[in-house]
Amino acid sequence: MALLKELELYLSKYGEVVKEKKISDFGIQRKFRYDYFLPKLQTAIEINGGSYIGGRHNFGEGYERDLMKFNLTMAIGLRLFQFTYSMLLRQEYKLFL
Repeated sequence: MALLKELELYLSKYGEVVKEKKISDFGIQRKFRYDYFLPKLQTAIEINGGSYIGGRHNFGEGYERDLMKFNLTMAIGLRLFQFTYSMLLRQEYKLFL
């Protein structure tokens, strides 16, 4: 979990960092949540675990739910970035944020 703390510290330079932000807060009646949300930047951040072990984000229903969440995010005018744990290790979020 040190990786997530490091990410949170980095994100805090943009002001408030909201964990587990509900998409329903934007008027969408779905039970989706963003791992992190940066209100000042109107940006959602998702950490996709299990990328190399066949996790939920890679197959069937889980993948379709992710696509619905990502499409809804774009439709309401938010930016969205997705990262794997390997990307966190390499601090690739610093390329985009």
